[in-house]
Amino acid sequence: METDFSRVTLRPFDLMDARDFLRWAGDDRVTGNLRWPTFTTEEEALAFIRDACLPHPWRRSICIDDRSTGFISIFPETGDDSKNRIKPSQVALSVLCNVKPRSIGKCTNRIIF
Repeated sequence: METDFSRVTLRPFDLMDARDFLRWAGDDRVTGNLRWPTFTTEEEALAFIRDACLPHPWRRSICIDDRSTGFISIFPETGDDSKNRIKPSQVALSVLCNVKPRSIGKCTNRIIF
């Protein structure tokens, strides 16, 4: 069976994502390797989206059918922080998702280019 990737999108987070965010960010199996704790309430999820996701210039929600199932962040690594440009050698890509549909699976990765 082929996977229909047309249902998968990246978009900026929205405060309305809190309930979907909590479904995967409230799972110890997903957040176990992260620097932030497992969320337990919708209020905590809402605060994280408001304070950490919305202001971040390169953090996006991974969505299936426009429902948040994870996030992806691109950010400068340590190095020449004095410039506002991101060089490929100074970029870390974080991907976190918890997707139950059999066609996609679960992933937690940090890749440094």
